[in-house]
Amino acid sequence: MGSGTSCLRHAGRGAAFLVKSSVPYAASTHERKCQSGLNELALRISGPFFGCHNAVMDAIVRQAIAKWPRVPACFGWLGLDARGRWYLRDAATQAKGSFRVSKGDWLRHVKLLAFIGRNYLADERGRWFFQNGPQQVFVELEATPWVWRISADGEIRSHTDQPATAEQILLDEQGRVYIATAIGLGIVHSLDVPTVAALLEQGRLAAPEDVVAQTLPARFGYVVSPAYDPVQR
Repeated sequence: MGSGTSCLRHAGRGAAFLVKSSVPYAASTHERKCQSGLNELALRISGPFFGCHNAVMDAIVRQAIAKWPRVPACFGWLGLDARGRWYLRDAATQAKGSFRVSKGDWLRHVKLLAFIGRNYLADERGRWFFQNGPQQVFVELEATPWVWRISADGEIRSHTDQPATAEQILLDEQGRVYIATAIGLGIVHSLDVPTVAALLEQGRLAAPEDVVAQTLPARFGYVVSPAYDPVQR
């Protein structure tokens, strides 16, 4: 988030797509080639290849990682709110404060969101990221790494449309509901809290455990703000 950073924001078919690198302007020839490759990748994603079948998109990511294995990671440029919405955060947005204070631009392009969702992962330190070609774009979380939508029949799906099964229900001091699953902890979308209440009344979900929200990252092994993590690098 400091000086000496560069970013590319490419608009295509109504979408804003970000490729950002922490490479200094006085970068080595190899690093400049990496940045050039990222620019090319962004153009491909925003252009005719964008929105192709998963296998095509995933192949682009795999090929980029193989071609540029040492591209510096990106911190602070992408955020996920408690309703499962992705936000693009430029330098001006980041300068105003953390993600909870300054969110940025809400990303709404359906195919772009699907691409992010297919390549949303966590590292061994519990930092969640979007694998943007060869580059890890770490995600600032408003709440949890997953946001759950709950149907009346009890089906649970994440903000990336991934199915999950409830292992534990949690209720924090502000009345927010969380569900622990095999793929991690998620907050229930505020619109679906009444659905969870109905399922609890029907005995289809276990009684919730009372928790303090600030204890959840350590308990479930995720980092809310990789950008402000003192051991990020």
